[in-house]
Amino acid sequence: MEKLEGVGCRDNLTKLMGDSKIQSYRDLKVWQEAVNLAEICYRFTKNFQ
Repeated sequence: MEKLEGVGCRDNLTKLMGDSKIQSYRDLKVWQEAVNLAEICYRFTKNFQ
């Protein structure tokens, strides 16, 4: 079985981010996608009672 390496691994994160520096959690792609998902959920459910 092949060992899978997660994004949490520092080497993998460096490869993904390149030379860019994270200034805030808002710079993380996962954060941006989570906010997009939350906005979609709010729009979809705003008329539920």
